[in-house]
Amino acid sequence: MRKHPYPPSLAERGKLRQGKKSDLTNILAQKTQEEPSGSFDVRVLDGAAVVHLLPVTGITTFDDYASGVFVPHIMRQLETSMRVDVVWGRYLDNSIKESTREKRGKGVRRKVAGPDKVPGNWPDFLRDPTNKVELFQFPIREDCIHYPFPDGKQVFATSGASVVCSGTDHSMPPCDHEEADHRIVVHLQDALESGCTTCLVRTVDTDVLVILIGKYHFLAASIHRLTSGSPSAVARTSFPTHQCHL
Repeated sequence: MRKHPYPPSLAERGKLRQGKKSDLTNILAQKTQEEPSGSFDVRVLDGAAVVHLLPVTGITTFDDYASGVFVPHIMRQLETSMRVDVVWGRYLDNSIKESTREKRGKGVRRKVAGPDKVPGNWPDFLRDPTNKVELFQFPIREDCIHYPFPDGKQVFATSGASVVCSGTDHSMPPCDHEEADHRIVVHLQDALESGCTTCLVRTVDTDVLVILIGKYHFLAASIHRLTSGSPSAVARTSFPTHQCHL
């Protein structure tokens, strides 16, 4: 029997199969009642989605971006939660997802350093995997570890395969998953094991929603409320996952 690193059904002739997964959200939206926003014990954020959605208008350097855009966003999340987890995927060489990234086009490589200017074409900058790796690590390395977050508040953020934290002595073990959707579940489970019972997951990835619904019964003993939805303030849609679990 042949062994494959990935299920053969996921790809055809070396290219990842495409589907319209967002159709699932329309079906689920019909089966759930949106809950009012409120406070949560933990907010788990899809870091890449946050970076794509946060505005960079008026930002000059990457230092400005970290201190004036990214960290203030984390602070706003902490206003209505005790813990915030920022989760990034990992960009690995020879990944099966490389063909999908190629279809989106290649951006211009730019080094990410504090005093360097933020590129004018932000979406084009984010198309380059190396740019994203450096950008995702920059605010974590420079600000999230040392920033004086309010007392009693905790921030966890992935950094490569590791996890850095602020405001707590609790540590999380390394995680070598490539996809952010898997790591989001790992962070959610850690938060539940640490005593959190109301949880919000912010993502634009339908995969994450499906995984949370499928795994809900494994986590249900610790969850009072689990909500997932888009981080966009313009098109924010929330799915009370505890209402539509399988």
